[in-house]
Amino acid sequence: MQESEYRKAPSRPAQVLAGIALGALALPFLLLGVLGVYATLSEPEPEPAPLAVFAALGAFGGLCMFPAWRLISGKRRRGDGGLLPPSALRAGGVFFLVAPIAMLFEMPWAFFEAGSLLGAGIACFALARHREQRSASPPDVAA
Repeated sequence: MQESEYRKAPSRPAQVLAGIALGALALPFLLLGVLGVYATLSEPEPEPAPLAVFAALGAFGGLCMFPAWRLISGKRRRGDGGLLPPSALRAGGVFFLVAPIAMLFEMPWAFFEAGSLLGAGIACFALARHREQRSASPPDVAA
């Protein structure tokens, strides 16, 4: 397979289907987070632990809705054409590089999972570097 075949964008129906699937997975997290935060704050003495969990679930759902909307609407970033900016990819890469260390302290038998997370972190940094190089170079113009 040629390298140019890997760089081809997926078809528009595939993008819409992926956006609908991501949105369908993210919406319950968002709703659970919002309703959980509301229920926790409506108690006379709210506890911080459930509030933090519900806030994290809501934030995760909200952050997943952003790329879902971009996939469904077809709006891509102008600079590099991707769904996420390089800074968001780097933030994800930091998470994927730090998470295996914390995971190995709690579950020392989880070497394969830690290895896959390390691979995901490295891929996030490589993609961020590629996107920055692509947005810095002028577009190819056929003569």
